Amino acid sequence: MKDGTFREDLYYRLNVLPIKIPPLRERKNDIDWFAQHFMEQYSRKYRVEKTYSEDFKIWMRAYHWPGNIRELANLIQRLVITVPDMMIDVRHLPADYAKPVQDGGDNLLKKAAENAERELLERAFAEHKTTYEVARALNSSQATVARKMKNYGINV
Repeated sequence: MKDGTFREDLYYRLNVLPIKIPPLRERKNDIDWFAQHFMEQYSRKYRVEKTYSEDFKIWMRAYHWPGNIRELANLIQRLVITVPDMMIDVRHLPADYAKPVQDGGDNLLKKAAENAERELLERAFAEHKTTYEVARALNSSQATVARKMKNYGINV
């Protein structure tokens, strides 16, 4: 609108209900759903039956996705086309993706472990009501569960 390429009246007609969609890197829990969707879509398109390993799933959650969902879709399509195996794994990643993710000095393994731990705690809290019950279910101490809840920002 400021540079005159978009009409101001049209903007206000369209801006009745603004919708903010956070980037993929802020929605780690959605990554697997999208990846599975794209895997099925491109498997149908290219008439193959492909899936991906647990290691690849962990890698996807640790990656920062600067290209957002489009980058994820393009990578899945590329792997479906180029990987001869039926199971896509981290070893199949193109060279520009295979390097460890540098996010504040954390390495890929640490990030993946944290994501897995956070997800496990979130699932446990969905089934159990107290930190004591979660600790018992996870064979851990209540103090450890409470500390990790605080570290990961999990509110019950």
